[in-house]
Amino acid sequence: MSRIEVRVSQDKKREWEAFVSGSGAFSSLSALVRIAVSEYLNEEDEDTRLEEELLSQVAQLRDELSEVDRQVARTRGDILDEDELASLLNDSLSTYLEPVYRSDMEVQPPFKSGGDL
Repeated sequence: MSRIEVRVSQDKKREWEAFVSGSGAFSSLSALVRIAVSEYLNEEDEDTRLEEELLSQVAQLRDELSEVDRQVARTRGDILDEDELASLLNDSLSTYLEPVYRSDMEVQPPFKSGGDL
């Protein structure tokens, strides 16, 4: 196992030693430093993973928002204004009612023959 020396102030060393003796979770000051460094490195890996996941989710949300924008634009194109609606109804009703008007005219002429008004 390799050995690494770390220089810290006397106050910092006493603080760390007090933590080790008070916590009971570490067998030595060296164990505290090893575990702290490992957790720090793992935390950085976790932060990187979370950052990548968040970026992926943001990209997915942007794609979904773009699709919503496209659908809204299509829907706006499908909405008729008042004049377009009136024209469409007039054309449709004229086409539908024209045979009715013709049959009414053929069955009931406006005037009776013989000059009766």
